Amino acid sequence: STRPLECRHLQAHSNTPRTMAMADAETRLNALGEVVRREAKKKLEEALDTKSGKKALVMERSISSSLSLVANTAMLKDHGVDGLYHLEPDLNETGAMCDYYFVRPGIKSMKLVAEHVKKSVKASPTKEFYVFCIPRKTLLCQKILEEEGVYGSVLMCELELEFLLPQNDVFSLEMQNAGKEIFAEGNHTSSFYLARALMNFQIQFGLIPHVLGKGKEASEVARIMSHTRKELGVAGPSTGSPQVQTMVLIDRQVDWITAMLTPLTYEGLIDDCFGIKNQVAEIPDGERGNVMQKVPLNDADKLYTELKNMNWVAVGKRLSEKTSAIKLSHEGYRGASLENQTVSELKNFVKKIQNLPELQRHVLLADKLAHATKRKSFVGRLQAEQQALEGRNLEATCEYLSDLMFLHEPLTVVLKLMCLLSVMYGGLPKKTYDGLRQDFLRSYGFQHLTTLRNLQDAGLLSRQEHGKNYYSLTKKVLKLSVDEELDEDQPSDVSFVYSGWYAPLSIRLVERAFSGGWRVIEDVLRLLPGPQFEIEQLVDEKGLPVERLLTSIPPRDADKKPLVLVVFVGGVTYAEIAALRWLNTQANMTHAFAIATTHLMSSGNVIGPMIETRKLA
Repeated sequence: STRPLECRHLQAHSNTPRTMAMADAETRLNALGEVVRREAKKKLEEALDTKSGKKALVMERSISSSLSLVANTAMLKDHGVDGLYHLEPDLNETGAMCDYYFVRPGIKSMKLVAEHVKKSVKASPTKEFYVFCIPRKTLLCQKILEEEGVYGSVLMCELELEFLLPQNDVFSLEMQNAGKEIFAEGNHTSSFYLARALMNFQIQFGLIPHVLGKGKEASEVARIMSHTRKELGVAGPSTGSPQVQTMVLIDRQVDWITAMLTPLTYEGLIDDCFGIKNQVAEIPDGERGNVMQKVPLNDADKLYTELKNMNWVAVGKRLSEKTSAIKLSHEGYRGASLENQTVSELKNFVKKIQNLPELQRHVLLADKLAHATKRKSFVGRLQAEQQALEGRNLEATCEYLSDLMFLHEPLTVVLKLMCLLSVMYGGLPKKTYDGLRQDFLRSYGFQHLTTLRNLQDAGLLSRQEHGKNYYSLTKKVLKLSVDEELDEDQPSDVSFVYSGWYAPLSIRLVERAFSGGWRVIEDVLRLLPGPQFEIEQLVDEKGLPVERLLTSIPPRDADKKPLVLVVFVGGVTYAEIAALRWLNTQANMTHAFAIATTHLMSSGNVIGPMIETRKLA
């Protein structure tokens, strides 16, 4: 039977007792993050100081969002930045005597740089140009600038920004196109950068002794790390006291299902309904028509930190509790003599009043979410996803998809559901696939033949020929569908991120790694795409790198939770982040988890980079 679509009141971890081991793990994790932040800031300052004096900073849009995680406007001004510009085809000359370009190494970006340099040289022949490739320059970049005739006018540099922290426990390369490059184009550059960042992470914080992973691209990252470590020899990571004990590499292709589903955590839903960009959501302002109101969402907002990982319906209950508490406090103080109040009581009341703007902000957001999630289109999407997960009514779901196409619903909504069905069923039946493909191209245009090709190459969309329906085979063993009811006040399972009707496959793999090990489920792991591996990293008596098969993960110290770095190759979702954070709060969980990834997969960039944007002539 179909579970009700209404999400139950799940308070993600408010009632879980906080142990000393949990607090210790959080402190150690925060310390790692602070070191990474300081290192990134130092590298940026050194780059900005390459040339003294005033300069204009010209950046790709994706770089500007990454830069906001490292520096603010005041810091840039302190290092001579006199103007900020986006690298666009129609960008005029900046008027500065020195231009800095911050770009990802690529053909398009280098041609845009060359075009702007030519334009600027005509206006200011004595002007200087510095091109900083992030995280490294390539021979291809040099060649393009040479072909465009500007290589002699610029100084090529590198800005080795690797892991940035969009959130305190998320180490991200912020490479938003990594999924398309790796899985659709077969371009492994992002995997190389990830492997190099992970190796530098180990040089900084000690050799991670245990490495396990699943998937073809995860195996490729592990291979590059191993090769780099052998090249470094005795100069490689220290084996003394590693701050992270285990690394788990998860290839996105192993679990596309989670990435295609609508997240039902507060943060995930805000992103799905309104989008989160540069830690800001833009929501419609009902009082001013089409005007969008910017709402900051970051770790400085303590209430957001508390709410973001909760199931979205539980947020309303929590906000109601906090509003009632402030109201009661206000009524208690109104008319009361201040002389009768202790300093502590006054301090608590003032603190509550100071938190009022945060509370008002999230009451507004919750109200907007309530309206968005009651729309027929949203409810219909959830029903279709739930039917797919339960393996029933494929024909009805495909009819619903065709209706969405006819109504010209957003491309990302249509394609995510189409890809979900394909992945779930090991490909769509030929007649179904051909019908949906025809409807899609008629509705959205034949330029999207390229879009469909990208999705096919990524393994997201296919006809049902020799494909394996691995979901139905793994569903029972990994308990991807949870039959029992969840405790509304304190969930006992990670499936709370999808209101109890699905547990992320990737997170189930992480859980199994530390409760019984992967060898117990080897038959199931073989059904999932790509190889699996479990390695122990050591050194021999000469200090040279050695690897051997990992037989088991050693038991933890009773008073200390070992840190685990869960690495998502090809992107991580908000639901997966919330699920891992929930695991961190569980007293019976033996380890504490941090996250590393190529990029954070927002609702828009799961499918977005695969979509062809050029129209047919």
